[in-house]
Amino acid sequence: MVNESEVEIDQDNNERLWSDNRILALIDLVKEYDKLFETTLKKNVWSRIAVDLNRMFQQKNEFTQKNVETKWKGLKRTYKSLKIKNNTSGNHRRRWQFYNAMDTVLGKKPEIHPPATCSSNSGLKCNINITESETRTETSESNCTDNDTENRPESSSGYNSSFSKKKKMCSQCQ
Repeated sequence: MVNESEVEIDQDNNERLWSDNRILALIDLVKEYDKLFETTLKKNVWSRIAVDLNRMFQQKNEFTQKNVETKWKGLKRTYKSLKIKNNTSGNHRRRWQFYNAMDTVLGKKPEIHPPATCSSNSGLKCNINITESETRTETSESNCTDNDTENRPESSSGYNSSFSKKKKMCSQCQ
């Protein structure tokens, strides 16, 4: 059983471990290893990042694969919630010191900025960038939505062709 004093000590160590410079170094390393996350086992990439951080800050195994990955997940969660809050109309804009650094890493990722969305209410919508530098999107209703319920076939093979049709229409949006 873990007592409260052990939890407090663990939190204090974690706060000391992650100074602003170390967090920025983590963000830079994740950006540097971005392509490896797609091709290599994520656990191995986090281990490499931990080794690099230990080397950078001359630590003896202070950074572990687990605490590096956990820190990244927390940063990513904070970034996503701020992105949603700041893009919602009527909300006061919140600031975060790591927002711009995280935006350079995650801003173009499909999980943050989906190329298309689909719902039962509005159908398929493709999100098109107005310009490369802007992060706001414009929805192209004419090319990408398929709200015609009469054209939806009931058979499973018809469903696949309908899905292919939507996919082709969405590729026109890109």
